[in-house]
Amino acid sequence: MIDSTVLRDGEYYYRLTTDEKVIGSCTRDIVLERSKDLRAVDLPGTGPRNWELVDDCIRTGLGTDWVEGPTAFKSNDGSKFYVFMDETPRRGYIPFVTESLANPNWSIPADYQLPAKPRHGTVLPVSKAELERLRQGPPPVRANKKDVVADYDLAGGSGPAVADMSGNGRTATIRGDVTRSPAGLVFSGKNGHLQLPDNLTTGLDQITVSAQVWIDPAQQAPHSLWNLGTNNAEDTLKALPRGNWHTVTYTLSNSTAHPFDNNVEFGRHFHGKVRRLTVWNRALTAQEIRAVQNGQR
Repeated sequence: MIDSTVLRDGEYYYRLTTDEKVIGSCTRDIVLERSKDLRAVDLPGTGPRNWELVDDCIRTGLGTDWVEGPTAFKSNDGSKFYVFMDETPRRGYIPFVTESLANPNWSIPADYQLPAKPRHGTVLPVSKAELERLRQGPPPVRANKKDVVADYDLAGGSGPAVADMSGNGRTATIRGDVTRSPAGLVFSGKNGHLQLPDNLTTGLDQITVSAQVWIDPAQQAPHSLWNLGTNNAEDTLKALPRGNWHTVTYTLSNSTAHPFDNNVEFGRHFHGKVRRLTVWNRALTAQEIRAVQNGQR
């Protein structure tokens, strides 16, 4: 349920629910109830109710637009309770604050900072040590001595698993209507793709992706050769001649992308063949890219 949340305080479970005058007396508002039994059930006509009504018309009293999707949590020092409520027509989540759930005194802080129009979600408590680890982020993904993160020879073979020749053990998996052939993986242009391992680009601030591709003359636009994060090689492929092999190389460094011709998920909506795919943990130089185009990796 996205429109009801429960928070325990003392011997009671407190439940906040979006209500349409079924429990309370206001439209599109939040009601606060409590029960010592989390599993207590109230059906229409139940009396007396197992969940005691503590507060009603919470948002109406503070003059907001209608709200839904409450999520509740206690402040770090335990002195206050926060309930984020989604003011759907306007601001998204806004913080409602009270010092007590048993005797609520709701207010909305005059000064608060949230992402732009946040919607239904939840708040998870973390320790200070956990927070520090999150801020540090994960270590960069491991590469071999040639700075290669993953390397796949896609010609021939059998089965859905594609071994990683870099020695890093990052096996890729064939999905959908992709088939193997001596010339490389054959993509039909639909939803078949090569699924790359998770966290392939973790911790990297630069990257190079290179693939040997043959684009079928029947390829329809739009199409994408690969997707890594929010980047893809769609614009690069549009200009490539059909029916020929190309080595497409893409580098990303200092937030600047550079595609080179003759560049997680690979090949969705691509119609053609791919016989080699390599990922490096840095942006290759122009000289190194020429070497890749000449078959030296």
